[in-house]
Amino acid sequence: MILFVHNPTEKPIACVIRPAKGFDLLGAFHKQMKVLPGQSVIVGVE
Repeated sequence: MILFVHNPTEKPIACVIRPAKGFDLLGAFHKQMKVLPGQSVIVGVE
């Protein structure tokens, strides 16, 4: 699966990408990342 993560702010954002509790359609994954200001990142998760 591929996710598109965007940071529209003027500061870097550190975040964790994971499904919400109880939402198991996408499986279990946990990905930490940092997105720079105004940048978009394409993230592959399994």
